[in-house]
Amino acid sequence: MIYVSTKQESLSNRRLSRMESGEVHWRTDFLRPSDTVAHGSNAVSPQAFLIEMTPQEIIHPHFHEVEQFQVFFEGEGQMGRAEGKLGPAVVHYTDAYTGYGPITASQQGLSYFALRPRKDPGAIYLHKEGYREKLRPSKKRHFSIPFVKSTQAVLGSLEKPVVEPLFDNSHYSLDDGLSACLVRVGPNQSFTIQSNIQNGGQYLVNLQGVLKYADRDFAELSVFFSEPDDLSFMVVSGSAGAEFLVLQFGQS
Repeated sequence: MIYVSTKQESLSNRRLSRMESGEVHWRTDFLRPSDTVAHGSNAVSPQAFLIEMTPQEIIHPHFHEVEQFQVFFEGEGQMGRAEGKLGPAVVHYTDAYTGYGPITASQQGLSYFALRPRKDPGAIYLHKEGYREKLRPSKKRHFSIPFVKSTQAVLGSLEKPVVEPLFDNSHYSLDDGLSACLVRVGPNQSFTIQSNIQNGGQYLVNLQGVLKYADRDFAELSVFFSEPDDLSFMVVSGSAGAEFLVLQFGQS
């Protein structure tokens, strides 16, 4: 099954979310996991939401019980104290039960998607007592990869799709199928999103342009999720071309 949500459809549930620290930011749910998925289950039920951090907001170090991608695409910030700059365009991946942070927004704020293959019960903060008892074994991968968005002139001149892999197997263990790439397509071009048999589902995040799928047009910041059994689906770009991320989870 392919799940799809657009920015326009999702804005109706944009709301202020208060952190445990007392700070607030905007949260917009794009794909909501089914409440029927049992806690601790490996069943796929995608969870995708947009966070818009306020100026100089800090999200304290924490971990989740579910692996996730984050796509930072607006504003600027910092991941940790030495791990690197966030923005204006960065993909971050974290395995389940792997601590990361703090995430610190700049004076211009910081916006990002959090993308998970199934429901997460909530952040477990490293400054809270009892967090060690909640840890479980995992690969402990945690890394950020910057990418560069193209200009519309570049997209308009492409004669065929261009795929730019973001993760390098020589630096990270990707033997479970984990992968990420940036795809650029010219005007009115088709592209088939394919996944490995070994995968835990994958997201497509449209960064610019229009993508046509199932007789609908999906504009910038539309989010697609394909289940592990959906090994391929095709999109077609609009008259100005398109640019999007394809982010595949490893097999659990």
